[in-house]
Amino acid sequence: MRKTLKALFRQIGFYLFFLLVSCGSEDEPVGPVNPNPNNPGDPVVETPSGNQSCLLASVEFETMSYVITRNEKGLPTKLTYTKFNGGSIERTCTFEYDDADRLIKLGHETISFTYTYDNLNRVISEKFESQPNSPVPYIYDTERIFTYNDQGLLDSAYYSSVVYERYVYDNDGNLIKKFVQDHNRPEFLAQEFLAFDDKKNPFYEFSFTHQFLLNQSGLDAVVTGFNPVRHRTNILQSKVYTADGTVTSYSAAYNYNAAGYPISRPGSNLPLYHYQCK
Repeated sequence: MRKTLKALFRQIGFYLFFLLVSCGSEDEPVGPVNPNPNNPGDPVVETPSGNQSCLLASVEFETMSYVITRNEKGLPTKLTYTKFNGGSIERTCTFEYDDADRLIKLGHETISFTYTYDNLNRVISEKFESQPNSPVPYIYDTERIFTYNDQGLLDSAYYSSVVYERYVYDNDGNLIKKFVQDHNRPEFLAQEFLAFDDKKNPFYEFSFTHQFLLNQSGLDAVVTGFNPVRHRTNILQSKVYTADGTVTSYSAAYNYNAAGYPISRPGSNLPLYHYQCK
């Protein structure tokens, strides 16, 4: 089964690792939805004023949920997964920072990612380490390198000359195209972002991905990954392309709170996004 998992991870890992919409599907724009008003312990301000800022506190999707613990500066220190496929779980990821409040380590039960920065405080490398007998079948080189263009925007993220992603932006700095090169396949356009709103994207601050790896007994591991490609605003229209030429289009619409953060999708009950606003 481990061999099967490894093959599966090889197929999907590279595409999932950079999900711009965090724990939603790469294939569709995702925005926060109304918090649960029946939870008195939730730190959400339902109607913040326009000059307030909000931080993501917890998220509940149809298939998974997680809670974010933050320090006094508002930086995430722990991510606790509480639900997966209808069952209760408790898997955690911890966040460590240097004296400049830069993320330097993502820690899991059996694996970790460490980060280094240039003199402009831009992340330039991510190193993967695992303990013996780790259930995570990580199949890429142990280091991912990030490069930037003349405008300071992320230009590429690569493991090697044959495994990488590169990015194209519009004049406003919005990411509009993502290209992928994966081993023996030619580089191809993998994702195109066509329309944005002018509101605030909570995932710009909390920019992480989530991968759930299964074995014959169920959930084997949860891998939280850092996503260096971020949108300040929310994606309204996008297209996803496969290497064989298949194209799928997606669109989204949102309701917003007074502070300008999306709080719901019209006509949708899930996901539920909980904020802490001040």
